[in-house]
Amino acid sequence: MPAARKGFRMLNIDRSKILLMGGIGATVYNDLKEYDYSLKKWSSFSNLNQDVFFIPEPRFGHTLNIWGNNVVCLGGNGDKIPKLKARKSFSDLRIMDLQTLEWIQADFSKDGKHDAMKRVNHAAAVLGDMLIIHGGLNSDENYLYPNVEIFDLTNKKWLTAD
Repeated sequence: MPAARKGFRMLNIDRSKILLMGGIGATVYNDLKEYDYSLKKWSSFSNLNQDVFFIPEPRFGHTLNIWGNNVVCLGGNGDKIPKLKARKSFSDLRIMDLQTLEWIQADFSKDGKHDAMKRVNHAAAVLGDMLIIHGGLNSDENYLYPNVEIFDLTNKKWLTAD
C-alpha cells in the first residue's frame, strides 16, 4: 500500500493494472507502485537501471503518460533547497520501458535547439507519437505558462507549436 501523499500521478497500464508514481507526503517520492485489480494487491516496481542517474528524482506535480509500452514522465517539483527556501523544479523528460522496467538512459529535455521549460501542475497528453504539453507553473520564477510545447516521442525532438 502506498504511503499517504498528494501531487502523485496514476495511470492505467492495462485492463487490470494501475501505476502510481511520485507525490509528496511525509517526504517527496519517486517510487513506482502497481495495483493489480484482479489480485487486489499493491506491489513495488524495482527499477533495473544500474545507473541511478537515469531514474527520475523524487517529484510531485509532474505528468505521467502512456506511449505504447512506455511511460513518459515530465517535470514537477522536488525536494526543498534550504539555502534558497524553494523547491527544486524539473524540466526533464524521462521514458521508462514497461517491458524491461528500465528508464531509457537519456534526459530528453534538451535536444540542442530547444530546452523544455521547468513546469509543475501542467497538463500533458499523448496524441499518436506526440506528447502535447500545456500550461503549468515555473515555480522558480512564479510564472504561469500560457504556451503549448510538443515533443516527438519517436524522433526524440522538440517541435514548435504554432
